[in-house]
Amino acid sequence: MKRFFMAMAAIAMLANTHASAALVISGVVDGTQSGGIPKAIELYATSAIADLSVYSIVRDTNGAGPFDSNVVLPSLALAAGDYFYVSGGGTSTTILNGFGFTVGLEDGIANVNGDDILGIAFAADTSLDDYSNIQDSFGVVAQGDTNFYENSFAIRTGSSPAANPAGVVDAGNFTITPYTDSDFSGPNGFGTFSAVSAVPEPSSYAVLGLIGVVGLVLRRRKQVA
Repeated sequence: MKRFFMAMAAIAMLANTHASAALVISGVVDGTQSGGIPKAIELYATSAIADLSVYSIVRDTNGAGPFDSNVVLPSLALAAGDYFYVSGGGTSTTILNGFGFTVGLEDGIANVNGDDILGIAFAADTSLDDYSNIQDSFGVVAQGDTNFYENSFAIRTGSSPAANPAGVVDAGNFTITPYTDSDFSGPNGFGTFSAVSAVPEPSSYAVLGLIGVVGLVLRRRKQVA
């Protein structure tokens, strides 16, 4: 019986790992129009999310730590493969809408300046003074005032994104390109991010396989008894 509960704990850990990757940052924009607009964050659902408000966006202004801003996302459902756009304000929203994007939230959290670190956290987490509760992130730690993505838009690369490990910030997983209106076009992503296929991710297969192994072990123990 003890082994059974240990196996169930392992299943729960795997399931939680998979769930934490349901929402990732797939794009960040710091534009070149007057006032540095448009400013936007693009989020991507790698699997279905019943209620987006379980997540919040957090920001570490100037990348010096700790996180100093956060906003809880709206209560709505996203299907696997859906994008969600956060605009820095009304003027940015107008520009984004003009390019075919549908903005889901206007908030100053998106008013980045090229050196801010962004993260996805669970809204229920209140300890954001370090990176341990961050589910996914974009930026570079300890960059100071080095605006490495200023006047640019960053697009996440790859076709099957996973949440970053705790304490890891993954600007290296993004392609950063100078912002131009002609290159920034929608509405299905910033242009190069590949949607994941609607099949179980590796962690899901692991959970299913582990459940099968546990069931087989219990069946054999019952037969022996």
